[in-house]
Amino acid sequence: HVAAEEAALRQTEAYTEAKAWYEETFSGLDIENKPIPDVIGEKRVTFGSEDLLLGVSNEAINVFCRRQGVTPNILAIAAFAKLMGAYTNQEAALFSTIYNGRNSLRTARTIGMMVKTLPVYSHWTADTRIKDFLGDVKEQLLGAMSNDIYSFAEVAANLGMSSDVLFAYQGDYLTLGGVCGQPYQVIPLEKNATGSPLSVEVFNTADGPSLHVE
Repeated sequence: HVAAEEAALRQTEAYTEAKAWYEETFSGLDIENKPIPDVIGEKRVTFGSEDLLLGVSNEAINVFCRRQGVTPNILAIAAFAKLMGAYTNQEAALFSTIYNGRNSLRTARTIGMMVKTLPVYSHWTADTRIKDFLGDVKEQLLGAMSNDIYSFAEVAANLGMSSDVLFAYQGDYLTLGGVCGQPYQVIPLEKNATGSPLSVEVFNTADGPSLHVE
C-alpha cells in the first residue's frame, strides 16, 4: 500500500512543491564533494576500511543534543559535514545520507524496506555559531524528508547530485537486542555494499559511538 500511495501522491501538487523545494535548495552548487584519494607510491588505493571509537560517551552525546534541541543523527551529520569541509578545504560540504522513509504515523510501525537517500548541503563561515549550524542542518534534513516524494534518482539526474559520499548514522542498530520480541542476527554484507566511493557509518556501542569507513 505504501508504494501505491506514493505513486498517487506523485500525481498531485505535493510532487510539484517537492520538486521546487529541491531545485531551490540544491541548484547551481559548485562544490568538490570527495577528498583527494590516497596514493601509495605509484599505486592508487582501491579499497580500504577502518573502525574507530570516537572517544566520547553516548550519554555525553545525548546531553549535548538535548541542550541544542537536535537529535544525535543531526549532530553526526553536521559533524561529518565539517569533517568533509576540512578534507576538501572548503567551508561547505555536499554528500548524501539515508533515513527510514517513515515520515507519517501510518508507516511508523510498518515492517518493510522504505529507506530513502537524501542529499545534504551544508555551508558555514568562521563566525557561524554551533547552535545556528546545527539548526540549519536540522531544518534542511526535515525539509528533505517532508519532500521525499521527489526521489533521489530525480535529484541526481536533474540537479547533478551523487551518492559518491554516503554518510549514515545507524544509532543503536547493532544493539537493539531483538525485533518484535524476537532475537535477530546481523549478517555483514560484502565490502563496499553501498557502491559509494566513500561510505561512512556511525554505530552506538557500549563503549560509545564507533565510526566505520569504507
